[in-house]
Amino acid sequence: MSAPERRIIVAPSEFLPLLRDCMLWKLTLTAQDMDLCASNAEAWREPLERFDRIRAVLDTTGWGERGEIDLDEHREALQEALALGLETERDLMAEGGEAAKDQRHDAYRQALEIETFMHAAGLEIPPPEGEHDA
Repeated sequence: MSAPERRIIVAPSEFLPLLRDCMLWKLTLTAQDMDLCASNAEAWREPLERFDRIRAVLDTTGWGERGEIDLDEHREALQEALALGLETERDLMAEGGEAAKDQRHDAYRQALEIETFMHAAGLEIPPPEGEHDA
């Protein structure tokens, strides 16, 4: 009996910088969560495990031209980081005023890239805030 085949997705080289930005932003927020735990050893467990999951994705993609990611192993970390990145881009798209026009354009493009990758990976694309399933 052979081992089940792993589901691998390849992050295109043009998407890797945005993927890394999403992972690093989630890593930053997780480090802040760890800082809030202070000396409570039990409280450290979950943010430390989350930190390690995110770091593992960064280790997998490396800093090269192509990122092969095992979805069976890294699905949760990808879901969390890309959902956060998508939320951030959507917030930037909502900024008003003429001065934010370029920002909205860039945020729209990046949100589309994140959604496209999430769809290809079979990840859940969270609805924009305020939209709910009927």
